[in-house]
Amino acid sequence: MLEGKIDLCVHSYKDLPVPEHPELPVLAVGPREDARDALVFPLDKPGGDRELPLGSSSRRRILQLREIYPDWRTEPIRGNILTRIHKLDEGRFGGLVLAAAGLRRLELWRRAGRVFSLKEMLPAAGQGIIAIQGRRGDAHPCLEGVNNQEAWIASRAERAFLEELGDGCSAPSAAHAVVSGEAITLWAWRADASGHSRRGKMTGRREEAASLGRKLAKNLGGELANGG
Repeated sequence: MLEGKIDLCVHSYKDLPVPEHPELPVLAVGPREDARDALVFPLDKPGGDRELPLGSSSRRRILQLREIYPDWRTEPIRGNILTRIHKLDEGRFGGLVLAAAGLRRLELWRRAGRVFSLKEMLPAAGQGIIAIQGRRGDAHPCLEGVNNQEAWIASRAERAFLEELGDGCSAPSAAHAVVSGEAITLWAWRADASGHSRRGKMTGRREEAASLGRKLAKNLGGELANGG
């Protein structure tokens, strides 16, 4: 895009760096798909295999999984969704954790053996949202009919939370916002380097989405720094 070879890029919003590139802003987002995380089991063991590792490369997921499955060891797993599921079915893992949105979009929802509630595992900021990125100053009137306002406002709060903490998209933190009428509620989770974590929740007006994210980040960051 910076070289002018293409005009737009489509991304999974959770994978875009924070802060965004100053010359390549996100111009629109699609409606949010299922934001939760899901547990996928091997085909021949529909309840999973605790003798084999649980596959995940996300520290956010691993730390929250310890609260749910304290005795199930985890190991990193790489590759796209189909590659990971292939490794699972080969018998290399006893289960793996994937974004529910990816399973739904690839028509693999039947493989979801368990879907974690937001209380059990808070998702990454932007999870389930598709973002369209373009060059600053370019006009794309067609995107006016694409942008989903609720997902846009929710993403403002979630991304502001990460930006205030100074975290990248791979840091052990999570944020999920829900817009209801004129209100927005943001849930967030943050872990420090030693694995200690805190959760928080705030509600405000939808036009305050970004400031709500920053305020909750300061609260959680302060609690962890003070050991509270």
